[in-house]
Amino acid sequence: MRIKTLLTLISALALSACVGQSIKVEAAQIKMLNFEPTACQLLGEVYGTQGNIVTGLFTTDEELIAGAKNDIRNNALALGADSLLITRTNPNRTERLDFYSFYGKAYKCL
Repeated sequence: MRIKTLLTLISALALSACVGQSIKVEAAQIKMLNFEPTACQLLGEVYGTQGNIVTGLFTTDEELIAGAKNDIRNNALALGADSLLITRTNPNRTERLDFYSFYGKAYKCL
């Protein structure tokens, strides 16, 4: 019986690893910028990531990218931002993506 419970737990963990991070409703409204704004207040630098060496094996590349983008937008929202500039990406590749990261700057634009 313990083996069945253990297998169920492992299966649940593996399946949850396949899903990208969700985005908060307010974070979905954050404007993505293509250049450094001039009339905005810089609130801080933010980072978003999805996956790791274990979960990356069970998550598609598209889900890793979407989850990392959701994570950075959620983190920008936590600073009170309404705009976000992505400054760098960091895909970690072996044969496929293990994790994906976005780095950026969170802004409050008037």
